[in-house]
Amino acid sequence: MAGTITPEKVRELWDAPTPTAVIDRGEDLAPVTKDDLAALADQIDTDDHGRPLADQWDVLADQLNSDEAESPAGPAADVLQAVEDARRYRDKVKADADEEFNSLIRSAMLNRKTTKVKVAELEKAADLSRSRLYQIRDGRR
Repeated sequence: MAGTITPEKVRELWDAPTPTAVIDRGEDLAPVTKDDLAALADQIDTDDHGRPLADQWDVLADQLNSDEAESPAGPAADVLQAVEDARRYRDKVKADADEEFNSLIRSAMLNRKTTKVKVAELEKAADLSRSRLYQIRDGRR
């Protein structure tokens, strides 16, 4: 069973003779490979041969264990899910409102003769430039 990654486990993986050796972190997290350690070693103090210094094994273990916090559970997951749901809802409402607004602009632009709305008045009411009004009318953007 996977658990907390210790400095000893990190050192064992580093010294493992096979390039395919890994540290199993359980079903929810990808295993740690020798390549992962090599990438992390670029961020710590190493000797002339690229091997982590004695006090850096703890740093590597802490970095690998902090990856476990990437997938929050419990109250944090609930809050993050609520924020994500609210963002999606906001995006949908905004898209719907934009489409309704653009539809009104198209209608106003196409029916100017019957409604007697001048483009300059529509510019002011919509707070848009003349060119933007024509873009919306023509469905160009």
